[in-house]
Amino acid sequence: MRKLRWLWWKKSPWPRRLFLVVGLVLALAAVELSSRTVTSRVFDRRGQFGWIDSSNQSPNKGVGRGGGCRLPTLDPWAPEVGVFYEKVAPLRCHRFQHELTYLNENGSLCVNESAARDASYRDVSCTSRCFGAGSDDWSQTVGQWSEPFDRCRPVFSCEFVEVSCRAGAWPWSVYTNFHSQIVPKPKPLPTTGRQWLSVLVLVLDSTSQSNLQRCFPKLVEALRANYTSVLLRGYAKVADNSFPNAVAAFTGKRFDPDDATKSELPVDLRHEHFDHWPLIWRQFASRRQHVTLFAEDFPPFNLFTYQAAGFKQPPTDHYYRPFAWRVWRSFLHLRSTHLCVGNTPTHRMLLDYVGQFLRRYSDRPTFAIGWLAEITHDWLNQGQVADADLADFFNRARPFLTNTVTVLVSDHGLRFGDIRHTRLGRLEENMPAMVVALPDHAADRYPKLLETLQRNAALLATHYDLHATLLDLVDNGDTWTTLERRLAHARPPSTARRAHSLLLPLPQIRGCAEADIPDIYCVCQATVRRDNNETETLRAGQALVDELNRRLAGEQRCATLQLDRLLYAGELETDADHAQQPTSATRRYLIQVQTTPGSGHFEAIVHHRHHHRPQWTVPEDISRINRYGNQSFCVDNAVLKKYCFCQKN
Repeated sequence: MRKLRWLWWKKSPWPRRLFLVVGLVLALAAVELSSRTVTSRVFDRRGQFGWIDSSNQSPNKGVGRGGGCRLPTLDPWAPEVGVFYEKVAPLRCHRFQHELTYLNENGSLCVNESAARDASYRDVSCTSRCFGAGSDDWSQTVGQWSEPFDRCRPVFSCEFVEVSCRAGAWPWSVYTNFHSQIVPKPKPLPTTGRQWLSVLVLVLDSTSQSNLQRCFPKLVEALRANYTSVLLRGYAKVADNSFPNAVAAFTGKRFDPDDATKSELPVDLRHEHFDHWPLIWRQFASRRQHVTLFAEDFPPFNLFTYQAAGFKQPPTDHYYRPFAWRVWRSFLHLRSTHLCVGNTPTHRMLLDYVGQFLRRYSDRPTFAIGWLAEITHDWLNQGQVADADLADFFNRARPFLTNTVTVLVSDHGLRFGDIRHTRLGRLEENMPAMVVALPDHAADRYPKLLETLQRNAALLATHYDLHATLLDLVDNGDTWTTLERRLAHARPPSTARRAHSLLLPLPQIRGCAEADIPDIYCVCQATVRRDNNETETLRAGQALVDELNRRLAGEQRCATLQLDRLLYAGELETDADHAQQPTSATRRYLIQVQTTPGSGHFEAIVHHRHHHRPQWTVPEDISRINRYGNQSFCVDNAVLKKYCFCQKN
């Protein structure tokens, strides 16, 4: 047979042989190209849409800020960043007590008799008390301890319960714990006669698009298998840390603590409560009678209480902070394994609370935000410990999300650590994870909605657009039909507006200026590496340190910083359409420096203007890109904490 094949090849005319060779080469090239293409992920349960390829090249035209945006391609496993990935061992909470109590579905707190037998405890008796929100975020109302009980005790009116148990003649407690449950609120049904769409927003703090795929494969698979979900490849942050990015997403406003004249909201957060702020859940509650929930898992760094006054009244119908705050300060938490409360991972407690909310209000329109920070805020790989629990949450929640727009989002990528000193690490910080999921029945019946999301996945989008999407659901989310019907009459999107609903077409030509993304966080522009020892780059580094000292000038407890060394210098490309470029004589440098004392690492865009007199300026944010721990313990200002090295260190 082999001889016959060779004779066929040898006796074939040369054009046929040439055609076969060229065809084989082209086929191999096509396979290689397709294997290297990084796609915009669109997950579909049925595999109907599969991996939708938005190509390596964004459909946006131009490069830079003013003329559009050519989005970078992020490879989660590129050697440059993949080297920082490490497999993390599963989280195992040290079991120093048996689970002697549980809350049942009827709102009764019960003694777990089987657990008592396993612990060899006899005559177990427990006492409990309810607690909840006080006059502000720093106080609580705490009830009286109940009479001892050894079976079940009704606590159906208590959202949060503390319990303590004794066994036999032991004079002290052998068990303490905290339980949460959703106590339904009496609330009028929507007056439209139709059930308005619900919204679930789950935030994974400090998680980039790439790290979502590296550290949460089971979560990604759950979204792929059970939801029609779209990963927005062009999603970008608009500010440095969690708070201003959250403000953009939940109010649609710009918050700039460095420059009060640019901020659209008050910047003095320590002396003003947030009750009057235009937070998005108020729109859903007042205009559409949605039942609302807001839950965060990391009380020392909660959005509205870190270096801030918090709320005077609970901001939503169901508010998790009173529970999380009391648990965090308890002796039970103090003696628990890292990331645990007793026998339970902290993140699982929050997911259970959100899951109860979805089940209790399965027949009502709801709006919920759950924010997980402790597992991901400071660590690149630690989020792996919650991957299976998050996947399980979405798998279990699916029956209760059949009329829900689900958003999995992050505020930004990881802001600190060695990965942050790489080119891709910097891009990852500026490109947080963002997945929008529709129930599969909605994607099947309203394909134009899904097609719009797919197109938008390859375009520049921001937290302002998320807010516009949520407002869109307030205004038009009475039915899926209403949302899709608008697409036939939608006007071409205008770049004059910084915010656009993701359920409508985004502008094809939009750069960072139009999207209101500062230069320092813009992912649309290329940077040309410059020699760290050039006179220009050294002057740019000194200008950055001078600006740091200028911002610290009013704080006498902070040391004067000196330039230790230049870590990186690059020149941003010149773009004739650049909206914030005053003249062609201005050059922009991306500079990273190390300062002394304290070995702080800082990054900023430094402008050099060449007119009559050379002028160096740092017009925007300065990012701190390594951890500073307690170096700035002597100051309370949230902005200065990033820069200050206390003299008494």
